[in-house]
Amino acid sequence: MRFPAAMALTSATLLACLGLASCSTLEVEDVKARPVALADFAGASGGAMQEPRDYFGMLPTVDPTLENVSEREVPEIPAPALAKGSKSTPAAAQPAGTTVEDPASSDRQRWLIDGLVGQINGRPVFADEFLEPIEASLQKLSALTDRAAARKEIENLVAARFEDWVNSELIISEAESQLSPEQQEGLFAWLRTIQESEVAERGGNVAEARKSLEDDLGMSIDQFLQQRRDAALAKYLIDRKVTPRTIVSWRDIEREYRRRVEEFNPPPRASIGRIAINVKDDALKVEKVKAMAAEGKPFVDIADALKLPKGGVLTEIVLEPGQSVDAAIQADKSLNDAIKAQLRGIPVGVLSAPVEARGFVVWLAVVGVKETAARNLFDTDVQLQLKAELTARRSAIERSRYLTKLRTRWVSDDIGQIYERLLQIVYNRYWKQ
Repeated sequence: MRFPAAMALTSATLLACLGLASCSTLEVEDVKARPVALADFAGASGGAMQEPRDYFGMLPTVDPTLENVSEREVPEIPAPALAKGSKSTPAAAQPAGTTVEDPASSDRQRWLIDGLVGQINGRPVFADEFLEPIEASLQKLSALTDRAAARKEIENLVAARFEDWVNSELIISEAESQLSPEQQEGLFAWLRTIQESEVAERGGNVAEARKSLEDDLGMSIDQFLQQRRDAALAKYLIDRKVTPRTIVSWRDIEREYRRRVEEFNPPPRASIGRIAINVKDDALKVEKVKAMAAEGKPFVDIADALKLPKGGVLTEIVLEPGQSVDAAIQADKSLNDAIKAQLRGIPVGVLSAPVEARGFVVWLAVVGVKETAARNLFDTDVQLQLKAELTARRSAIERSRYLTKLRTRWVSDDIGQIYERLLQIVYNRYWKQ
């Protein structure tokens, strides 16, 4: 059919046509061309549409009485009925980390079931996995008779294990996140090479290699490769993030040497020895010492014959530059006047005259003078020692700073709460009242 060049459909006719299964005839009106106005889109009642609800009805609304599911009180789900003759709910039916009660028990004894204690960078931490390496030590400590000392040792052991665990997880996760796809492929190829080499060294058979690893190291091939992988990733991250920041300059070495100059240039020291024998208990030994002293035996030989601890050395005194041994003894404030009087004028290595006091016979002697060669800053060994010590010290500081930074980024749970949960499980499981 033909339509005029300009026409308009009334909204009533259009709606009537849309409501039919088929539309065979359209009523049209010949009108003059004119601009379209809002009135052309009037509804069936003749009024202009103001809101969508004029045509499509009232919009659906939310019941204001409904609350958020997380804020509503969830009705308690009754426990499944026990089979006849059963005494407790099966452990498999309980959620992880809960306890099982024995209804038949009068004191309602509670049994702890292992479960999730927290997360570190998204990896769950389970008590069994955490406590397995230190389980034997925990059992020994819990059996100690000194309960206060045992409790302190247990806390120290768990704290050290937890610190190593957290640091390891943080370092491995950070290293994994920084590996490019090419580096990941290279890591896998390296692990395959290690596996093939380990199998070849242990007989060339996978079964024999597995048994050999379990006998020697107590781990499977997968655990062995995982250990090597973690060690490689940790070294990769430390080399990239920590090592470049542990810089030790020549000025640092000079400053450290000046601070410890007495350590590398110690003054001479004189060792003072003493022999004290009970007259009533060891009269024969007293006579033996007198005889050896009369023969001119040095103090060192007499102390060895008596098997004295520390060679009989009582103390050491420092000799100032150009100071004699006798002058240093008389000037030392740690020695009392009786000892100074007994040692006055005695040559090195010679026993003094015996003195009886409180049932003991006492001999004193200057065992010897120890002099250490001076070591200046330009000694190669001194430089290497100072640089190694400074590097290790600064590396520990930078590693601690970096781990603190990683904790703020990766840890998804409160570390303190995880440690407290683990410690509580340790006491519930191993502590013997």
